[in-house]
Amino acid sequence: MRINTAALVAGAITLSVSTPSLAQNQRQSPPPRVVGGVQVDQVTQAPLRVVRGIYLNATPAETFDVVSSADRFVEFVDMVDSVRVSGSGDRGTTRTFRLANGAQVAERVVAYNEPRDDAGGSFAFSLAPDNPFGMSDHLAVLDVQPAEGGGAYLQIHHFFNHEDAA
Repeated sequence: MRINTAALVAGAITLSVSTPSLAQNQRQSPPPRVVGGVQVDQVTQAPLRVVRGIYLNATPAETFDVVSSADRFVEFVDMVDSVRVSGSGDRGTTRTFRLANGAQVAERVVAYNEPRDDAGGSFAFSLAPDNPFGMSDHLAVLDVQPAEGGGAYLQIHHFFNHEDAA
């Protein structure tokens, strides 16, 4: 039996779980996964995916500046107490977050594509394997696009494996 995708949709949240298709079993390659210009399959083959989107009353550039800044992260993520940055903030940078419960989460920036001329931009990071969330092969892509009628549309895609997924 072949199952392509199981999806749960609740408001702006989508959870998709993919399994190998018949085509994959016959050695045919699936189409590459690309989000915000980020080649997902070059970073992870993880099948689990969570997507969340929100419209914002800000330009794509303003939105990108906030969501890509480690210093500003503590302003909109309550569970983060502080952040330590090693690098310039773009690709290759390591950011370590101290959570309210004392746990630490390290991530590595794998893509940093600033918006140009009010077009969209993307920012991607991978969590370290020893993260407290039980995820492995993680990749998050924050994709900021101009919204119709003004403002920005921010989508956050997480690709991962999880120890409890069976």
